[in-house]
Amino acid sequence: MFYGLRYQLRELARRSALGLVGVLLLLVALGFLTAAGWIALEQAHDALVATLVVAAVYAGLGLILLAMAAVKRAPPPPPAPPPTPASAVTTILAAFMQGFGAGIASSRTKPKGDD
Repeated sequence: MFYGLRYQLRELARRSALGLVGVLLLLVALGFLTAAGWIALEQAHDALVATLVVAAVYAGLGLILLAMAAVKRAPPPPPAPPPTPASAVTTILAAFMQGFGAGIASSRTKPKGDD
């Protein structure tokens, strides 16, 4: 009974731990990429220009992410309510009425040669 729940919790913990380690490694890589970019810009220009470029890139990315976060999405429509099942009596009565109507309709349309 609890095996499925334990499995789901273990799977959630495993995915969360791997995701956290992945994010930490990406942050370390971003730090090294920033340092390498700053060194390359400093060699091509002076330290002030390199610092301004790195700061402008991070500020631009931050503003873009804030703008994306500010956009409100429409909520999804609520799910349709499940159809109410017809009772057995209603189904039998509907079948009877359909058969009765078909019988009346067939008795009205007799071929002309049967009199």
